[in-house]
Amino acid sequence: GIKSATDTKFVRFCDPVTGNDIVLTTGNVQYDLLKTAYEKGKSVQVGVYDFGKDLQSGSEKLCIDRVILNP
Repeated sequence: GIKSATDTKFVRFCDPVTGNDIVLTTGNVQYDLLKTAYEKGKSVQVGVYDFGKDLQSGSEKLCIDRVILNP
């Protein structure tokens, strides 16, 4: 999940146009950036598309659009 100034939001790896969940592989650039940030103790900025409520879970469906590694 990501933490904003007010609360924590959970984000997903999914298609930013359709909102369909994607199969996460190590070839995914966003995955690589998040893994690098975790391993090096760096923070990231995550841009998301909000697809509203997920019909199955009822949770907010926030799809990762971009990941920016902070210095």
